[in-house]
Amino acid sequence: MSFKYLIFDLGNVIITNDWFDKYSKVFKIPNKLAWKVYTTYWTRLKEGSITEEEFWKLFLIDAKLKITLKKAKELWREEQKPIENMFELLKKLKKNYKLVALTNIGDGWLEFKREKYGLDKYFKKIFASCEMHAYKPNPEVYKNVLKDLKVMGEECIFIDDKQRGLSPARKLRIHAIQFKGQKGLEKELRELGIKF
Repeated sequence: MSFKYLIFDLGNVIITNDWFDKYSKVFKIPNKLAWKVYTTYWTRLKEGSITEEEFWKLFLIDAKLKITLKKAKELWREEQKPIENMFELLKKLKKNYKLVALTNIGDGWLEFKREKYGLDKYFKKIFASCEMHAYKPNPEVYKNVLKDLKVMGEECIFIDDKQRGLSPARKLRIHAIQFKGQKGLEKELRELGIKF
């Protein structure tokens, strides 16, 4: 079976996604508190039921941070950086395969990453949880992606950093790879006969 689509998660695969440490250090709040407050509102953000503005307002109130909404957004954006040389790898892969992204993300965060890194240059389509109003690991998300792309699971490879995001993909016969670094990913792709 030859692969037609390579499906990538964005956070911690293409672009870093770790900003809790910075908030903890800068504002001297426990990392545990930052995580607790974040997870309280993250589900609503990623499913598209609240905007990024609403997320940060709620986050700042619950974390008792006395900073502006603008500053909170800036700090988050400063921590979004490319992982290794993943954009170079995408450029090479794009020559022979169709690339799409499947990511749990909020509206403003997607817009920022899209503009800053020119994601549309690399990906034929971005399946964003905030636009689908459903998120990984919901099996329906993967079914809808396959339906939209008009392909069978066997014709796709999905790369995600979280194991829980890979299990539903495997059940649909999508070849799933857990991202642990670029070198490891390149090795696994070559073993599958992917040319780049």
